[in-house]
Amino acid sequence: MYKILYRQQPIDRINGYSKRYREYYEERFTDTGIFSESILRDMYVTQSLDRRDELFTLIEEKLMIDNIFGRTQDNTLWIPWRQKMLYISWEDTDDTRIITDLIIR
Repeated sequence: MYKILYRQQPIDRINGYSKRYREYYEERFTDTGIFSESILRDMYVTQSLDRRDELFTLIEEKLMIDNIFGRTQDNTLWIPWRQKMLYISWEDTDDTRIITDLIIR
């Protein structure tokens, strides 16, 4: 089992995705006249945080094992997530995998 660490860029990408998701729905449900507007906004804020945590968990579950199915020789991997694909690059050092790049498509 490998320990998973992240460089700043992959963390920023995950946090940016979560932030854009939240902002999209906050804007959607602002001044709509719907009586439950604040409840809907709060629900999407919670969902954005859940998605962020889900991304970190998914990456760690896939990369902490020794033999990664679908891995390329240059330590990259495509992982399906919801209706998106995650492209992940990493470096191996002893018992640690350092996530160096992440693209969410």
